[in-house]
Amino acid sequence: MSSRHTGIVLSLACLLSLACLLLAGCASQEKLLERAERIGPSDPVAGIKLYSRVLQNPKDPDPRFVAKILVRRGDLFLLAKDPQSAFDDYQRGSQLDPRNVEAHLRSANLLLIGNAPARATEEATLVLRMQPGNPDALAVLGVAAINSGRTAEGKAILKQVLSKSPERVDIAVIVADIDRVEGSTEEARKVLLNAAENNSKDARPRLALGRMAEEEGDNRAAEQNYRLAVHSDDSPEANLRLAQFLQRTTRFQESADVLAHIDALQGNKSSHVADFRLISGQGKQAAEQYRSALGKLTVAMGARDPRADIDPEYAALAARIIEADLQSSGAAQARKHMFPARLHLQQFAKYFDPTTTSVLSAEIALMEGDLQSATSQANSAVTISPDSAPAHFVLASVSQRNGDTARAKAEVDTALVKDPAFVPARLLAADQALADKTPDAAETHVALVVRNEPANLRGLLLYARILRAQKRYLPAMLMARRALAVDASSSEAHSILGQIDADTDNPAGAFVEYQQAVILAPHSHEAIQGLVNVYQFGRITRPMLRKMEKVANNPPRSATLMETAGRLYAQHHWYDDAERCLRAAAEIDPERGPALTALARNYLSTNDRVNAQQAIAEANRAWAEMLAGSEALDHGDLAQAVHSYEAALQHGENSGTTANNLAWIYAQQSKNLDRALELAKSAHQSLSRDLGVMDTLGFVYLRRREYDQAIQVLENALDLQRVERMPDAPVLEVRRHLAEAYRETGRTADAEALSR
Repeated sequence: MSSRHTGIVLSLACLLSLACLLLAGCASQEKLLERAERIGPSDPVAGIKLYSRVLQNPKDPDPRFVAKILVRRGDLFLLAKDPQSAFDDYQRGSQLDPRNVEAHLRSANLLLIGNAPARATEEATLVLRMQPGNPDALAVLGVAAINSGRTAEGKAILKQVLSKSPERVDIAVIVADIDRVEGSTEEARKVLLNAAENNSKDARPRLALGRMAEEEGDNRAAEQNYRLAVHSDDSPEANLRLAQFLQRTTRFQESADVLAHIDALQGNKSSHVADFRLISGQGKQAAEQYRSALGKLTVAMGARDPRADIDPEYAALAARIIEADLQSSGAAQARKHMFPARLHLQQFAKYFDPTTTSVLSAEIALMEGDLQSATSQANSAVTISPDSAPAHFVLASVSQRNGDTARAKAEVDTALVKDPAFVPARLLAADQALADKTPDAAETHVALVVRNEPANLRGLLLYARILRAQKRYLPAMLMARRALAVDASSSEAHSILGQIDADTDNPAGAFVEYQQAVILAPHSHEAIQGLVNVYQFGRITRPMLRKMEKVANNPPRSATLMETAGRLYAQHHWYDDAERCLRAAAEIDPERGPALTALARNYLSTNDRVNAQQAIAEANRAWAEMLAGSEALDHGDLAQAVHSYEAALQHGENSGTTANNLAWIYAQQSKNLDRALELAKSAHQSLSRDLGVMDTLGFVYLRRREYDQAIQVLENALDLQRVERMPDAPVLEVRRHLAEAYRETGRTADAEALSR
């Protein structure tokens, strides 16, 4: 008996122990669920992990319980921006429990987003069979009908939903948008106002009303509605829409204040003010603010090493610091200014994934002019991440610089397929379309950028150029003025305004704009050429040039303007005036070799060789060698010209002129063609819009029997001439070389057409 009794006791003990374990497991699982529900909305990745642990061994094998957990995890996948995993969970949940309404509805909404209205309708219909009149399911049916082109049917369904559920602001906005498109603006306004009254804490109706008012040109009503939206819901989204409106109305400081408020709302991971500085061309300020934001994020992360679990916001901020460095370096136009970008790339490389490292390395190499390294890094980025829009974009940029426009266009198209909202790719696509003389296509791209980033300086300037190409001069002028409101020091904006004035027969206005452009950017080839063109198309008088000389003398004194005045004096044989201006230019900028070289030429024109030699001696060695090469070339002494030009390059002459002339000599002699191509590409990089330089590059390709490349460069040169109407451009030479390239590739009809 005792042994049996003992055995029974042991069995009960085992059962009790097992029960305790089961109870502990249940309690543990309940705690996991509780934690997942609590932290999931703020930390979806952690919540997903907790729900996954529950699903590994659910306390209740009932499929309905498992389906419920799958739906919750799917919701967190959506928060984590992983819609595919969310959809998989919803679908699995609906299979385990076909009566799980949430699983069907969430699947239906994702199918709508994925442009599958028929499948979305199937999911919504299943819900309506279980719950007739379900407003969420009806909403899916309505939107699916609209997406399928059955607008009237869809609108009727959505109005039915809205009558039963006036709290559905999303439906009100859709219905109002349809009314607006159909021309029923008052009905649209009525729908939105009603939604705003019924949902006083929702900003969306007021945001939609603000957009409508703005489209109607009523900025006062637009601002009122945007501010009411923020009052309804002081959220980042509402504030961002207000900030964008303020940017469109050129109130940039107010916009910056609103963006700072958004940063305060979002905490350590927000950098809206820095982003604004970056797109508006303030690279240095942007870099400082990115560094500040990164410092705050580092403090917030505490002792945790970002490398252990790389925070995407941390890596993104670090990458933006480098982008800001690149912008500042590009503005400085000097390779020595690339040091901060390289330093930061080295500092933060351990936090970047391989694709980001390759993309940034390619961008830095491209800015440095190292096309070989840039090409290698860009190809590496695409190989590592073929679905990365930035990788394809940087490869497009490198291809464009290399003159491979076909590859550049293909890569831009791929980048936009991967991410239609990727702004750099949109801008490059617009650039390409403008170069192809399809400004309407260019406008489609750039309008998307300017709509979402109203202070994007590059976008505004490009939009102004596109509008000018469309001969829409007033909008082009307004867009250029808006660019100046973003950056008052934009030489390019003044150049565009000068071009518009020249196009509309306003030489006086063009004169003023080009002068301002030259003062702001003394080395701008476009500004200088534009200023010279103003004089070439009209009768030049001494009083006109004296006015220009006076402007050049006004603080801050402009060596470029003074030199230009001197050259124009010399062209008209007013040599005393030319000497005065050229000496003044050299006095303003003692390192200004071109002014001294022009002064030497001025002395030679008057047979004053003593002073000519002195001016040459005052110039740096590179410019002296350059002048010697030019004189040798004028006398047909090609050997001496080559010797002097090579010496000028060795002494640092980098204007592009020497490299171009030397490449031309080598190509004419059909020798050193590798060196000729290197020189021609270097010259084209420095003087990308010079037709003579483009002709040299095409001629070098011709001599190298690389006919496709020659055709591409020479066709681009003629396209540029047609758009820019450059005077004194070597059009006949370009046409002759292009005809030769056509004949070599069997395109005899095209060659004959050029020869006519």
